[in-house]
Amino acid sequence: MDREGNETIALEEEFGFFVSPGYPLIYESDASAEYAIRTDPSKLLVVTFHDFQLERDDYPAPLPVENLPLEPDIMIKRSTLNEHQNHYGDDYGECVDYVKIIDIFDNHVETYCGRIPVFSYISRGNEILVQFKTDLNMNYRGFNASYRSISRRTPNDWELVYRVAKGGETEALDKFLNQDRGYSESDPNARGTTITRSLATFKDSDVPNWADIGIRKVKVDAYKSGSIIATFRFDGQGTTLSNWV
Repeated sequence: MDREGNETIALEEEFGFFVSPGYPLIYESDASAEYAIRTDPSKLLVVTFHDFQLERDDYPAPLPVENLPLEPDIMIKRSTLNEHQNHYGDDYGECVDYVKIIDIFDNHVETYCGRIPVFSYISRGNEILVQFKTDLNMNYRGFNASYRSISRRTPNDWELVYRVAKGGETEALDKFLNQDRGYSESDPNARGTTITRSLATFKDSDVPNWADIGIRKVKVDAYKSGSIIATFRFDGQGTTLSNWV
């Protein structure tokens, strides 16, 4: 496992946020930080970078902001990043400032630099290290990230994430796409397949995070009086909440 001697910040809540040193201001030269994110062994982690701007070796230098009443030896820098780049593994080439994610489960490493739109990393186990390192010049904005834990999915096992019965208060698709609320997770009758048993709608709280929880396949079963009358299957890999249908 690659450790770089940084003071480690432990993050062990179910969800939270962390940023590069000094964010949202420009980070310092020769800076480093390490974040150890852990969750329960029964769960995985999703880390999402909402803002990510680091130096890459082939970027031009940041430009000074002119015509400001500053001392002669003070320069304000702004990012000139106009493209994005990410590198995987330890051979990170042009990443002179970088974020490195180390998955403790199997020592898998991914390294990122440059400007990258919003992206997420899903862990292989329940613990990861996020390392941040800069060189001696050309400093940028850094990063703003969040993390959360999710339940593990057993390969080839089906898990109920949504159940709706005819006669409810809104249309089935509207209920599914409404990201502001879950439905009846604490009501065991909401999981029932017999309409006469319950009209309550069940929707797992992970449904709004559809794109981040590693869905491989989607199966839709249609029931009538407790018996399946039709089944539909979809490829769920790389899908969002709405584009698999």
